Amino acid sequence: MKERKKRLKQLLAAALALVVIGGSVNLPALTSFAEDGDSEQVDLLTSEKDGEAPEAEEDKKEPEEKQPEDKGQEPSQTGKPEDEATEKPEDNQEANGGLVEETMDLSGYIYQCGGFGVMDMPMMLSLDDESGARAASDKEAAKTALLNGMKAWEKKIDVSAYQISKDEMEVLFVDLVNMNPDLFYVVSATWSYTQATGIVVSVTPIYNPAYTAQSVQIFENAFNKAYSEAVPNPAGMSKLQIARACHDYLAQHMSYDTSLQKRDVYAAFVEGTGVCQGYSLAYAAMMKRAGIPFDYVNSTAMNHMWNVIQLDGNWYHVDVTWDDPTVDRLGYVRHNYFLNSDTKIGSEGKDGHYEWTTAQNCTSTTYDNAYWQGGVSAIFTIDGKDYYLKYPTSGNSFENLLVCRSGDKEETVAAFTAKWLASNGGYWQGSYSRLSYYDGRLYFNDTNNIYRVDPKVASGTDNKKVVYTYTGDAGSLYGSLVCDDKIRMQASPSPNVAGTRIEEPLPTGAIKDVTVTAEPSSVEYGYQNPPKMKASVTGAVEAANVTYEWYDVTTGSERLISSTGAECVAEANLPVGTYTYRVKVSSEDSRVSADVTFKVVPKKVRPEVTITGEYTYKLGEEIKPSHSVVVKAADSADVDITLEKDKDYTVEYRDNINAGTGKMIVTAKDGCNYTWDSLEVPFTINKLAKADEKIEIKNGYGNSGAYDLKLQEGTKTGTLVVKDTDQVLSGVPSLTEAGVLSYTLVNDSKNKDKQAVITIPVMESVNYLPYSIEVTILVVDKLNQSDFRFVTPVENRKYGDSDFTVETTGFAQGSKVTYRIEDTEIADIDSAGKVHIKKVGMTRMIAVAASTDEYAETTAYAELYVSKATLSWDTSDLGAADRADNAAGDAKTDAKATLYGSLKIKGVIGSDDVKFVCGSDKLTGTYKGLKAGKQEVTLAWKDGNPVVLTGADADNYECPDRLPTITGNITKITIQDVEVENGEAGVIYKLKHESGITYVPAGLEKKFKTPIEITNTMKSKTIGEIEKKFGSNSSKIAEVEVYDVTLCMVNEKGELVEVDDKNFPKEGVVVKLAYPEGTGKGTHNFVAAHMLTVDHKDKKAGDVEYPEITKTDAGVEFRVYSLSPIALGWSELEPVKAEGGSNGGSSTGNGKGTTVPSKKPSPKTGDTNAMLLYVLFMMLGATGIRYTLKRRTM
Repeated sequence: MKERKKRLKQLLAAALALVVIGGSVNLPALTSFAEDGDSEQVDLLTSEKDGEAPEAEEDKKEPEEKQPEDKGQEPSQTGKPEDEATEKPEDNQEANGGLVEETMDLSGYIYQCGGFGVMDMPMMLSLDDESGARAASDKEAAKTALLNGMKAWEKKIDVSAYQISKDEMEVLFVDLVNMNPDLFYVVSATWSYTQATGIVVSVTPIYNPAYTAQSVQIFENAFNKAYSEAVPNPAGMSKLQIARACHDYLAQHMSYDTSLQKRDVYAAFVEGTGVCQGYSLAYAAMMKRAGIPFDYVNSTAMNHMWNVIQLDGNWYHVDVTWDDPTVDRLGYVRHNYFLNSDTKIGSEGKDGHYEWTTAQNCTSTTYDNAYWQGGVSAIFTIDGKDYYLKYPTSGNSFENLLVCRSGDKEETVAAFTAKWLASNGGYWQGSYSRLSYYDGRLYFNDTNNIYRVDPKVASGTDNKKVVYTYTGDAGSLYGSLVCDDKIRMQASPSPNVAGTRIEEPLPTGAIKDVTVTAEPSSVEYGYQNPPKMKASVTGAVEAANVTYEWYDVTTGSERLISSTGAECVAEANLPVGTYTYRVKVSSEDSRVSADVTFKVVPKKVRPEVTITGEYTYKLGEEIKPSHSVVVKAADSADVDITLEKDKDYTVEYRDNINAGTGKMIVTAKDGCNYTWDSLEVPFTINKLAKADEKIEIKNGYGNSGAYDLKLQEGTKTGTLVVKDTDQVLSGVPSLTEAGVLSYTLVNDSKNKDKQAVITIPVMESVNYLPYSIEVTILVVDKLNQSDFRFVTPVENRKYGDSDFTVETTGFAQGSKVTYRIEDTEIADIDSAGKVHIKKVGMTRMIAVAASTDEYAETTAYAELYVSKATLSWDTSDLGAADRADNAAGDAKTDAKATLYGSLKIKGVIGSDDVKFVCGSDKLTGTYKGLKAGKQEVTLAWKDGNPVVLTGADADNYECPDRLPTITGNITKITIQDVEVENGEAGVIYKLKHESGITYVPAGLEKKFKTPIEITNTMKSKTIGEIEKKFGSNSSKIAEVEVYDVTLCMVNEKGELVEVDDKNFPKEGVVVKLAYPEGTGKGTHNFVAAHMLTVDHKDKKAGDVEYPEITKTDAGVEFRVYSLSPIALGWSELEPVKAEGGSNGGSSTGNGKGTTVPSKKPSPKTGDTNAMLLYVLFMMLGATGIRYTLKRRTM
């Protein structure tokens, strides 16, 4: 073996010598990504003077201009060296021979280490195979343990609990590191496994010594900064816009590492450079933060990798590396490889992407011809609209446009003409203006100026302003990027020359800084004088030239509160919490911001606690009385506020079982708007009225007896009353304090069948009102069955419980036990002891053990207590709906909910006569949150008067202690421009959208009582139409949203006035609705439904029609001839099965937009001989070849 290696090395040395002598061979490193580069020159437009031939515009490929070729990374082994893999040292095992420690070289598979190999298929199948005893959750738990351990820089991580084999651990570990790019400091691992089973016991990560915990903090700071700059308002951006913003940010802020050493996300975000692994991992990290599914694509043939991401259920290619040209051009980004299908990205054949491997199929062509595929700059989403530079489309045009795009509609924001002069007197074709977005402003360059545009200025106003002019002699500006309070420019005599990088401070105008205060910084809930925020600007600037915008950023996203000046008053009725407001101060040349916090603390009150109802001892059950906790109007300012148990306060109980005085301790919960010292509220538990007891005892003459009456501790009895007419008793019976009755019978056989009666008056007991116990002693000539008793002496049951059977014990052998019950109105019992409950109350069950030859008949007793059945609430007919009434139309200004419908009960048994009449007028509702959308509503009895049950059987039931909560809807109001054909001259029309129905239109009042009835009808009809149009399977996955849409006119005062049916345009109006979240043009079918509110032609009010839908990129459109209510329903398109493919699995691009199974896994290069041969063949094959790069590669 060693000799053979030596000979191979000698041969390699000889080949190297030949190469050195031969000269010009460019040899790529073995495990690197050496990608095709962007070889680009630009043509001149021919001038009329000299006819010089123009060079191509910068996106054109020209073989004459060579880009630096990527030689790849340092060679790295991706498998185990031969001696490591086959020869394990004996001392590598523990003394007991149980564990083996193995170090794995996984660098060929871990992207940040330079690898891009794909694990062998058997390993991948092993990882996903669930045919064994272990569940997939074991692997996920193992991943979680490893992830947490490596983030904590643990030396050894225990994974023994997860039963992962060493082969599975390879795949699991590589997948974990690659899918978590922030583990950039992990390069491989050593694991210990049980020799007999191969199960991994522990993993020892191998950390890159170049990185420390401080490096992680530096990275996190850089990453957080980059993501917040790329995605400044995630709540106001779609997933597509976020994915594009991250793509553009990396292309603008990263430069390709021509040293071919930077492969991880640390270099990408901290140093701003990387090869294709760095770009791909950086984009993956941003997608992970955005919650967008991602994966990787590898091409061994290209020595290149890139990403795929999932939007609306479809996968698309994204190659940021190839969209960021080399040599790096400042601020430049293109979108040639953003959201490509397999067909699109493979359309260039060997000049582009080919022979790739990925687990995802990118079959959707939705974005193959998107507008960004043309000549546009970086794209920035501001307030839901896309801003970008639109470059000249013909060789003779030099006009550049800054446009704003909403849906398919473009609007010009600014226009400028720019010509980049060439040395021959002509002009370079195309444009070299680059667009930046920084601190709320857009910036771009022409040949020597930097312009600024404020996107918040009214549309139609060209407000571009020069903020810097370059006067140097390095040439013209061929790119710019504004960030970090700096203007970065690229000046060059030609676009084919890298030129000079110039950096100047961004002019900040006269605003130097802003400080903001809140006075007071803390207020009690229900405040009358809200905190006032005040911004103070430093610097010499005139107040008239400064504008202020105030935002609530408490939840992480920005919500505009005010733009009226340097002071801002906190919103009214804010619940308890800590709030953060942000002020953005702008002058003509600058924008600065600052945050301030204030607190709303609970208001100190003494709530009124009211116990409702009366309570009686329940045979040992806890008594938890119904009650209300109300903050009275004097404390809550406006109205009485009923608090909610477990949400606003907690309750503890003491002494709540026996009759007497119980205690209820009411304590405010953290987060409640009110606070108080814990309240101890007494309540009374009344004594139970107990029927007189009758007991029969049989005993033989001459015997003595002791019978335990089972009296409660503390029971006081009166004088025994003995009626012994037949003189069967010997002496006077006695009763102990413990309640044991003792007696002796006269030893005379003539007394057989005679009796004595002893009455024990119970004068006082803990839980019962006075009653008496009558004991009849019958003289027999047989023994008493003294151990005979009920197994359960007290049965606590609820009305409505199923029939049950009681049991007795201690009866003599051969004795038959029969049963009866004292009060048959409460329950029935058959002779076998089966009990059927009939109503609420208390009675006694009696068991009789029949006499035998040796034993006398004996009787036993048990108590039956039947309590009320607790009903449950039925809120199906109760709803709450209100319109947003703030200026932005996205929130309510007070918490009062408008209720409709009725609250019902459920749980009444059979045909019982129980009535509960509770319309919405008997209740009040309070919204938990005020933002538009679904909000929880807390219910309370109006004026504190609960509705009670009525009916013949009402006494057998009780309502729940607490009222339920329901889900209400605060409808968001959106105003939309609408074009009306042949509308009134000079009239501006608007469509007012509400995200739900809040009232019953007058024309529908005879047919519908509540908005929920309309909503349910619309949903049912729409789903039926979906099934009719798209098949029965569609209705099973269909969803529906219902809208209130109103056509309005703008009057002279600028107010919206609703158009009535008489003035409604005859040609109708086109309603445009955005695609609901999670749906899209290419992924879902849609049905629109419109319910008529007035009779129209042959249709009646309440009829539903289904207008034809047109799907656009921005949403759906349809024409109606009256408005509201309108429903939009959707169902998923059936997936198209790819021929020869499978779900999941690895696939390889063939350059024709289709996928085929990967024929072989990426080769491992762990075998030293194979590696040496590979190097030799690469060197020999490279001799005499001159490489011409057409695209930049890694």
